[in-house]
Amino acid sequence: MPLTTCQDCGAKISTEAHACPSCGRPNPKSQNSHRRVRSRPRFGWWALVIAISVLVLVIYKGFPSPTKQHRESLTPQQESQFLNIVVAAQDQANQTSNGVRLDEIRARRRHAVCAILKVPEVAGWVGRVKNIDSTMSGDGIVSISLAPDVDVATWNNVLSDAEDQTIISKKSKLFAILGKLSNGEKVLFSGAFVLSSGCPKETSLTTDGSLSAPSYLFRFSSIKPLHGS
Repeated sequence: MPLTTCQDCGAKISTEAHACPSCGRPNPKSQNSHRRVRSRPRFGWWALVIAISVLVLVIYKGFPSPTKQHRESLTPQQESQFLNIVVAAQDQANQTSNGVRLDEIRARRRHAVCAILKVPEVAGWVGRVKNIDSTMSGDGIVSISLAPDVDVATWNNVLSDAEDQTIISKKSKLFAILGKLSNGEKVLFSGAFVLSSGCPKETSLTTDGSLSAPSYLFRFSSIKPLHGS
């Protein structure tokens, strides 16, 4: 039987021994010892990998699918900023009847809205259809509510729209989509705000109306229903 020397105490031990019988030091030359050392971790690592995979799967299934429930319903950041400004102005206006104060609130709102909408084009905004109508010539009129008493809309008559060109042509693909929508339906829309002196144009005739129920003039390029919402 082959022998070897213990590296700690110098005793002669068998190469088959797992450890030195004199001092207890593991025998690195033991073939049985090598087999055990190699085989044990292999099972342990696989068990750890499987356990982590199961845990990740359980956690993932605990959340709803973002593509079906959340992604389309999330309001874009720019739209949220816009609404925060407009709704804050509504709240401030409700607390005063002073005409000078109301004019100040309206001017600050205009400045803040203009700052976040330096480019009038927006995409992927979310709202609900408030009204769909047509002109005498059959072209499309639409308004979309972003929040209670906050709308984006086309002009509702050809005369006012002569310069701004927001009314939707009955020959366009967008007009065909309007015919399939219903009031109150949630939609995803894109387009551009009509500007007045470089800022989004609000169409109310009075300061009170502008603050309490603002309606911003908008050229729609696309409107899509958000099904299941």
